[in-house]
Amino acid sequence: MQKRYFLGSNTATGFYGAYSHILKGQTVILKGGAGTGKSTLMKKVAEIATDAGLETEIYHCSGDVSSLDAVYVKSKNFAICDGTAPHVIEAEYPLIKHRVVNLLEKADCKKVMPYSLEIENAITAKKRYFTEAYGNLKCAKVTYDVISGKLFPHVPEHIATKLAEEIFDIIKGEKEESSVKFVSAISNKGYVDFLSDNFKTLNEIGIKTSNDFSTRLVIKKLINLLDVYEIKHTKFISPFSNDEYDAVKVGNFVVADVKRLFTPSSVFEFETNLTSAIEAEYTSVKSLYDTLISRAIQNIRMAHLTHMSVEKYYSSAMDWADINNKTDKILCMLFDC
Repeated sequence: MQKRYFLGSNTATGFYGAYSHILKGQTVILKGGAGTGKSTLMKKVAEIATDAGLETEIYHCSGDVSSLDAVYVKSKNFAICDGTAPHVIEAEYPLIKHRVVNLLEKADCKKVMPYSLEIENAITAKKRYFTEAYGNLKCAKVTYDVISGKLFPHVPEHIATKLAEEIFDIIKGEKEESSVKFVSAISNKGYVDFLSDNFKTLNEIGIKTSNDFSTRLVIKKLINLLDVYEIKHTKFISPFSNDEYDAVKVGNFVVADVKRLFTPSSVFEFETNLTSAIEAEYTSVKSLYDTLISRAIQNIRMAHLTHMSVEKYYSSAMDWADINNKTDKILCMLFDC
């Protein structure tokens, strides 16, 4: 059984990661830059663990959705993750729980040095693209806050509270592990969401509203109730803003915007009656918000293309026989051989 998440997302405050929950057991931390085989190694671990019937969580990279940042074999409490920027992970308990594997250990430096200027320029350009992306996302956040400010006086908060209470009554008897995760991200592929695929076998509760602000208000009130009654739950961070949540899971129930769900078993509608003037202003500001998000996504795509140009230099310098040996040793850690 396999589920897909992100290790983090590109947010209005820069890259924000949420992965502490996968570092509690035995963890292999991979070190090495672009083109050193980290993602390929993790994909092999994920494939073998899944084929063996182990419950496995795959964590994609928000800068390159086709690449992996981590694999967590939940049933073995075993994780393997990319420990390089932007999610720098160090061994807090070396050898006891956390082991660092340097994939560059036997790389041929002589094959890389002739391209040092090209590599430095590409890495500098990649950083610039991400800086521009975060600038656009920050401006989008300001725009979103303006939208929220315009909408809030027209949103019947007491109805949002009532909906949250009704949903709470349905899910309060469920059991869950507490965690905070990204199930969606702003990436080089645009907005990518794994929520529906991950939880289509669960009881899906949809919230139907005319805007994201109203949906998140209901989610916020539901989370407050779960906290007050100390009911463990998994919160899913909004990929755009790390201080907001846009979905929650409790046991066999997942609650989110109805548009994100596969076949919702229940739908709670939340009507907001906006005046024509507010509706027009909301539409105008929302258009600017969408434009800024699109610009950020384009920046991230350019950063990804630049990253790929660096990969080819390091890939040709790698000792792939050594990487295969390291992979076998990591699999032995997983399967206790």
